[in-house]
Amino acid sequence: MIIPIIVTAFAVYGIFAKLRLIGTTTGMVLAHSLICIPYVVLVTTANLYRFDLSLEMAARNLGANAIKTFFRVTLPIIKPAVLASGIFCFIISLDDLVLALFLAGSTRMTLPLRMFSDIQFSIDPVVAAASTVFIAMAVGTIFFLSLARKERKH
Repeated sequence: MIIPIIVTAFAVYGIFAKLRLIGTTTGMVLAHSLICIPYVVLVTTANLYRFDLSLEMAARNLGANAIKTFFRVTLPIIKPAVLASGIFCFIISLDDLVLALFLAGSTRMTLPLRMFSDIQFSIDPVVAAASTVFIAMAVGTIFFLSLARKERKH
């Protein structure tokens, strides 16, 4: 989270070039997962900090195995953190043009790369339309979250 993305992209490019992962879907998924790990760890550990272990122990004492305890007790409690982590990862991956420029090669075209090339090489209303959709989604999400928060208070 502290290292500038250009340094991360350059380092990942050097490693992925040796592993022949430049221009592959696997390389893009690994790179985007790598930059999202700190955000997932931060959000999830913040949620687990207030997690009550006695709930998990009670499920285990009542006969549930570890997998059943995880899916029936732990996961429902940390589900907001998992969802928030997924949203953060989506936003970070969507915003990460530099990493996509380094790793996409000539065969892969991500949405940020497509928008960048459209802005750079042509005048096309698609970028403006995509930006409008993203802004509308953000405003809609904030609106629905504020409604949900008001409903929870009452």
